[in-house]
Amino acid sequence: MADLVLSDGKEITFDLSKVKHKEYAKFWRTALAAPETPKKEMMTEKEQSAFWVKVCGLALEDIDDLSEHDWRTFRDEWQRVCFRPLEEHAKNSPSASTTQAKVS
Repeated sequence: MADLVLSDGKEITFDLSKVKHKEYAKFWRTALAAPETPKKEMMTEKEQSAFWVKVCGLALEDIDDLSEHDWRTFRDEWQRVCFRPLEEHAKNSPSASTTQAKVS
């Protein structure tokens, strides 16, 4: 099931299993960076573009060509996906691991 449908009918499903934790953490460090954050701790524009392509499956050109309305919808839904419970990710993502962690 798609996370959102763009105005042109393209369906987007954000798949967090496509990125490593270090990429995800660096993405958020960049997005929420304070002015004094060292540049080496932040993603470059090229890294951000590669990140978006991985998590949404669209080509970079398609992402760059989104209307402002679609971009804001895309961005808002991305934030919702990031903060929903992990078990929902497994239901919505065809490549997500469904392995249960065991706690002793």
